Amino acid sequence: MPCFTAVRAEIALMSGGAFAVTHHPVSS
Repeated sequence: MPCFTAVRAEIALMSGGAFAVTHHPVSS
């Protein structure tokens, strides 16, 4: 299911990006 994979990847990317943005200042 390429559609499911694309959605999964997009969610992971958004979640990872949000986590990096919120976590970077804390660790830094």
